Amino acid sequence: MLNRRFLRVKIMQALYAYFQDSSRNKSQGEKELFLSVERLLDLYYYLLQIPVELMRLASDKLTQSSSLPTNANGLKKLSQNQIAIKIQQDQKFYEAVSKKSLGWEPYHEEMSKFFRSFQKSETFLGYAEQAGQGFKQDKQFILDLFNDVVMSDDLLVHTFYENSIYWSLEDFEYACNLVSSTIRKLKESSSASFADLQIYKDEKDDKLFIKNVYRHTIDRNDELDDIIDAKTKNWDVDRIAIIDIILMKMAIIELTEFSSIPVKVTLNEYIDISKAFSSPRSKGFINGVLDNIVMDLNNEKKIQKRGRGLLQ
Repeated sequence: MLNRRFLRVKIMQALYAYFQDSSRNKSQGEKELFLSVERLLDLYYYLLQIPVELMRLASDKLTQSSSLPTNANGLKKLSQNQIAIKIQQDQKFYEAVSKKSLGWEPYHEEMSKFFRSFQKSETFLGYAEQAGQGFKQDKQFILDLFNDVVMSDDLLVHTFYENSIYWSLEDFEYACNLVSSTIRKLKESSSASFADLQIYKDEKDDKLFIKNVYRHTIDRNDELDDIIDAKTKNWDVDRIAIIDIILMKMAIIELTEFSSIPVKVTLNEYIDISKAFSSPRSKGFINGVLDNIVMDLNNEKKIQKRGRGLLQ
């Protein structure tokens, strides 16, 4: 399920698009924001089918080869992988895949290339050399597949990036982690469907968080500009990264309008996001500016938190 960091990143990206668009259609931007969040489930569905596609290709190679193929033991084990079989036999999951048209048929060539490359990987060769085969061993192999191979494969990343404007490298990595989490929790006796994943931890609360941070950052934009300008007078405004400004505006909205989120959590989250999405100096810059803003907001009693320790 989605954590708040992922939601903050999606809101930041939506706000960046909004402030860069001269037409500034807030409602359309909000609609696309929610769509970009929910499209992560589609990416999860695509990725979860990869073990099944590899199992199918391994079976085909064993069947079609007139002589014993290279790495025959690994191909045989892959063709009988219990995790891939569980996914393949999940009727509810594949009904959802079919309904959303998320099958791999349009990307047969890309998957074939990945399969050929994958057979040379340490993950596959190590699996082939292991003695015996069981649920635990098959499960670890699929986990290694996603953690060590899929997540860093340029071809797959490019394939998904080209497929949707809503997917980025961050989405790809997050979806891989969701798949790994699902597989890690899987038990041999489990009968739950892979289609049962809920992407929101608390759908009502998370959607309200997304909507309010997005809307209020836009609605209070002039006020937020004044607050930030007052603390950056010695900086060349043109040299301050737009992402830094947006992150600070979002942080102020959280500080002043979300009574249940601790101040420290808000500050740490936005500083951490800046390290991944902005300039090398952003961490120190945002930290210093927000510290000063928090002091002023506290003095003006504009930060009202409920619960012990939330002001720290």
